[in-house]
Amino acid sequence: MKMCAIAAATILAAAAGGAYGDTVSVLDPFQGWGALGMDITTTYAPDLQDGSLEINSTPGNPAMLVRQLLGGGVFGTVGDLQTVNFDWYKDSSSGVGPAETVEFSMWVASNLDISQNTFISWQFDSNSVAATDQWITQSLTLANFTAEDPSLTVTGDWQIFGLIWRTGSSWSGNFNGAIDNVHIDFANGADINYNFEPQVIPLPSAAWAGLGGLALIPIVRR
Repeated sequence: MKMCAIAAATILAAAAGGAYGDTVSVLDPFQGWGALGMDITTTYAPDLQDGSLEINSTPGNPAMLVRQLLGGGVFGTVGDLQTVNFDWYKDSSSGVGPAETVEFSMWVASNLDISQNTFISWQFDSNSVAATDQWITQSLTLANFTAEDPSLTVTGDWQIFGLIWRTGSSWSGNFNGAIDNVHIDFANGADINYNFEPQVIPLPSAAWAGLGGLALIPIVRR
């Protein structure tokens, strides 16, 4: 997939508030989220209490999650990036190759007007086998990323404008899996933490009061 060609169409501007966040329950485009083939569910939960971001893609229809900040805001600089950690899950029902699992990229630019920009990307080792039916914590440093435009030299003062998780557009089979528990650490500035959880709508407080001592028993309305 040639990511540079889709930057203008896919990267979404965020509205005010909730820039870095912790728990993410809605992939709201007005908060800087854009998603194709991904949804927050409990299908692939790290434990019985947690949800995750489920991924489903088919040949020619890659899945993608994009995160950007308000008004072209930056997450940090390339030189300040210390570690990227996230959990991924590949279901054994996936029909992709043994080394194919979710990929991660960062959209970077040399300055605020993004006159020079590219993606620096990580892909799973093509000579290895991606584990299935279990959560894997992927730990990355800058050394694990490669610039997708070889004509550009990405230096430490380049700024990170977007975060992208995706599946491959040229994969020959379906991919089913998930990501969760994102932690991105910078030497300077705010760290990034995203925990994907389905939205829970609480019962109104007056209703809880009426239940008295039975308030913890699930109530089903027909």
